[in-house]
Amino acid sequence: MRWLSSAPVRWRAWGFLGLLSTLLVSGTAGAQTTDERILWCREYAAQLGVPAIAPDGTMYATSRGALHVIAPDGTPTARMTLRRHRLTTPVVGDQGMVYAMSDTILNESADYETDAASYLHAFDSTGTEVWRLQLLPEGRAVSPDAFSSGVVLSRNGDLLAGTSGDSMLYAVSPEGVLRWRFRGPSDIHGLGVGPDGTLCVLGRDAVYGVDPAGRLQWQWASDQPLGWAVAIDGNGSIYFASYSSGSLSAAVLYALSSKGQLRGRMRLEETPWIYSSPVIDSEGNVLLLEPGIGQMISILHAVTASGEPYWRLPLEADGQSAVVVGADETIYLVGQDGQHKVLYALDAIGGRERWQISFTNQVLGFTLSETGVLYLVQSYGASVYYLYAIQTDSPGLADSPWPMPRHDPRNTGRVSGPVTAVLETAREGLPTACRLGPSYPNPFNASTVVPFELPAAGPAEVRIYNVLGQEVALLAKGVFAAGRHQVRWEPQGQGSGVYFSRLQTPEGSAVRRMILAK
Repeated sequence: MRWLSSAPVRWRAWGFLGLLSTLLVSGTAGAQTTDERILWCREYAAQLGVPAIAPDGTMYATSRGALHVIAPDGTPTARMTLRRHRLTTPVVGDQGMVYAMSDTILNESADYETDAASYLHAFDSTGTEVWRLQLLPEGRAVSPDAFSSGVVLSRNGDLLAGTSGDSMLYAVSPEGVLRWRFRGPSDIHGLGVGPDGTLCVLGRDAVYGVDPAGRLQWQWASDQPLGWAVAIDGNGSIYFASYSSGSLSAAVLYALSSKGQLRGRMRLEETPWIYSSPVIDSEGNVLLLEPGIGQMISILHAVTASGEPYWRLPLEADGQSAVVVGADETIYLVGQDGQHKVLYALDAIGGRERWQISFTNQVLGFTLSETGVLYLVQSYGASVYYLYAIQTDSPGLADSPWPMPRHDPRNTGRVSGPVTAVLETAREGLPTACRLGPSYPNPFNASTVVPFELPAAGPAEVRIYNVLGQEVALLAKGVFAAGRHQVRWEPQGQGSGVYFSRLQTPEGSAVRRMILAK
């Protein structure tokens, strides 16, 4: 393990990432900066949140007192209004139902301690409310500081919900039947479900695991306040950040095992606060955006699963931006360029900015669909909001256990299972998609094998790059039959370090990391 125990870390900027920092500040010759990628833009009078996306492309977004149903082309098709209900981010269930929690004042003139409540709502695909369940901890209404922390899905499709302030957790069937409730040891900030079905709860000063029957399995206490979101890998390891209670201390990125044992921690560089969710790329690296102070220079950190600093990227980014990893290893985030907000698509190879789109007003958030369309919400003043559909080059999300906040476009917050099991299942029969497999052995010395898969016959290229983005080897170029292939790289004259294999086909590209250790 290379996770550091306590000492502050100053990571050096790898060459191609240092180049990328310069590009983000000064602009990139040849990068696409027009709005040609925008498929459509729709205006809304409501304070629209980032939508959850159903498998058929229908979007569900919440505003302060309503659920909005939006067709794939951006046309509003329905709106369900709930007076005095403040809805959380929606979740699309396994059977197509839509779920959200709400905080509600039952009587605005009465005592909040007895007249404020939290509800769990279920809507059908048309936005019609099917049922609602008032969540009553120990028979009394929820106090106003006990705000809803949201909903995630269990492995069997049950709803797992929490309210902060009173530290209550609930398991509810898709039909609205309360299965169990549990009072946790700490206020609830974030939820996530691991591959074994354990509910991981990120609290204000503790992280704990609850099994599918509602029993506490483990608990880990922190001496610092914790952040608001978790990422979970295919082995059940849990990643999250703390924020410092002192103005001069730095935030910390933590890693716990699936049983709640501390694997390690890594202090970040300057900022005592972390607002964004950690995510995981296809190589298992944890990405976390550290907001900037002073000159607003944020830092995107990448840390390997074993705790090694992989790279650090200084950039003019919105410190609260989501970070999303596409299937072609494109990293999406929102940055700052003077007075404008900018959506950046960044290439992990060579430090290139693939493209950007500039917005003159505040960007509230975005999500990436399984088909590679990015949906972005922008505000114009306090009463006008815009939803954009933007075409990316990514054929979907990265082949990763946690490529985006809340795991996927449906917002399930649930790892589907160990990554190795998923990959083995996909190997049965002909491949269903272009895929670049991990090289083996890795790390390697004399040679390594690079496997790749093609669902149909066609042209393909496999190249090797160093960390400066320079091509060092062409392993394959030509027309290949459908099926599984492999090529061998025997580096000649290359020094020890990190290298990248890249598969390029007409459908897109994929990148893998390898380490040459002489």
